Amino acid sequence: MKATATFLRYGVGFDIGKDTIHVCVSVMDTTGKVTVKGTTKLVNKAAAFSGLMTWLGKHCKQTDLPVRYVMEATGVYHETLAWYLFTKCKLP
Repeated sequence: MKATATFLRYGVGFDIGKDTIHVCVSVMDTTGKVTVKGTTKLVNKAAAFSGLMTWLGKHCKQTDLPVRYVMEATGVYHETLAWYLFTKCKLP
């Protein structure tokens, strides 16, 4: 009988540009397997970030798992999103 792996954490990756942000959310299990749960694109404006959090809530269903945010930051285009996540999310 094959044992099922337990999920360890979610990973949310951001590729940030001047006008758009590409987002990928994945989950890693105890075997090291990473499964992509979803991808999306949004405009790089503060007004879009609450919609991003709603979208993430639909893909990160296990609320007891930690979420790690990573971003590819070129220039200053990441700063608004980084500050939003810092002020709105529970960070360890």
